[in-house]
Amino acid sequence: MGVKEDYVRPLPELFSQLGEETKVETLAAEKTIKKILILWLLFLSIFLFGIVLLVLANPADERPNDWFQRSGSLIALIAVLGETFFLVKLNKMVRVTHWAQLACEIYIERRYLKYLHILMAVTVVQLVVGTVIGSYGDLFFHLPLR
Repeated sequence: MGVKEDYVRPLPELFSQLGEETKVETLAAEKTIKKILILWLLFLSIFLFGIVLLVLANPADERPNDWFQRSGSLIALIAVLGETFFLVKLNKMVRVTHWAQLACEIYIERRYLKYLHILMAVTVVQLVVGTVIGSYGDLFFHLPLR
């Protein structure tokens, strides 16, 4: 079968047709990808939870809208750091780059590209939300709630 078929063939079938050495390399790559995904999620969760605690703790005894506004900058910073430390590595692993290992890389790309797209979308949402909160967060406390 050719390369075009590898992009539409069911993933278990594609994996089963890999050579034994390539299967071992593919499983090792999958293990690394899953580790990156878990570390990214842990990183994001810890820092977002920390921001919420910081806002609730109000360590400088300021108005809540000031701390809420400051949290927007931290959210955007976390998005950029997450992109730098995790998504760049994941992007390199999920893209086809080595033609000698083409079937393995097609398998990895097809299996994990959707996760990469989800993580990138989360990063964009974080940047937008963080920027809006950082710029206009204090105004949210002045909006009528009726």
